[in-house]
Amino acid sequence: MNRVITISIAFLLSAVLYAQEIEVSKPMLFAKVPGKVKQRDQTNKGLIEVDGFGYIFMFHLKNISDKQLTVATDGLSQQTSSGESKQMVIFTTDKTTVSGIGNLVIPSRNDFRLVDIRPGEVAMMKAEFKMAVPIKQITITYNPKDYYDGRFGYWTGKVVSETTILDPKK
Repeated sequence: MNRVITISIAFLLSAVLYAQEIEVSKPMLFAKVPGKVKQRDQTNKGLIEVDGFGYIFMFHLKNISDKQLTVATDGLSQQTSSGESKQMVIFTTDKTTVSGIGNLVIPSRNDFRLVDIRPGEVAMMKAEFKMAVPIKQITITYNPKDYYDGRFGYWTGKVVSETTILDPKK
């Protein structure tokens, strides 16, 4: 039993140390424009168009390790919470398989827009989405996973930015 506990603690420590290689900056509001947004109508269970906002946030991934890292800056799914004024935007990789036979679909290396960043360097990313409600705060989670047996060589793990509070008057 002691051995299992030791292995678990060692695994947790290595996961924490590994995640400290990348840092996600606070998201910066780049653009907010009024527009139409599709929203689920609870009465009719369909989609309707309502007034809302289009948002673009910029953020960067900083290499805080002592070695060069490769990061995926595109080809990641972006998940938001529809209709929430407090947004947790999550960037992660999707696993695509051929239906019926279950074979993994391998994307192009270009789909991930891989960027090599040396210690102290950054790679820029953006979060772009529409919301029916004004956003009051936003946090970015960068969580790429490796479904491809290391063939692309990009950094995997999970890091979360500080929360950006938005001025409701702007």
